[in-house]
Amino acid sequence: MTNPELTPCWFRGKTAAEPFVRGRIVDAGTNDAKPERLSRSAEARCSVQPEAGGGSRAGAVEMSAADVFLRNPAGHEPDNCRLLHLNEPCVLHNIAARHADAQTYTWTSRPLLATNPFRELESPQDEEQLIARVRGLTVRELPPHVFSVAANSTYLSGLPRCSSSMG
Repeated sequence: MTNPELTPCWFRGKTAAEPFVRGRIVDAGTNDAKPERLSRSAEARCSVQPEAGGGSRAGAVEMSAADVFLRNPAGHEPDNCRLLHLNEPCVLHNIAARHADAQTYTWTSRPLLATNPFRELESPQDEEQLIARVRGLTVRELPPHVFSVAANSTYLSGLPRCSSSMG
């Protein structure tokens, strides 16, 4: 069982400028509660230590478990589909991290999100290298990029299916 004192989490902040705050779960509310299964009921309570507050329980804050969200391990994944914990603060943090790293695209299931649509486009040489790198990959192995959407469309257009024309 994971030690609740070491379980990283997000909890709701007090301002719009900081909607979620990093913390660690100090007490999940009951002796047998696993942090991986925080209750979403309005009555459930847990104690959270803001990360800026150090490691002691002295700065722990008790709040509704519905306002606490488990956090993904350090670093971010190649796309939102690979997040271990898929909740609002984790998705927002991952998109912000990708934007800061100048990673323009991320998958969110089938849709491709542009995290930085105003970023300068790659040079033609970079695009040619990307095309060469993705050639031969299966649809699931393609990196998040507009070329991947085109490759997937090309693949799907070759599959036998009924006509979509109205006649």
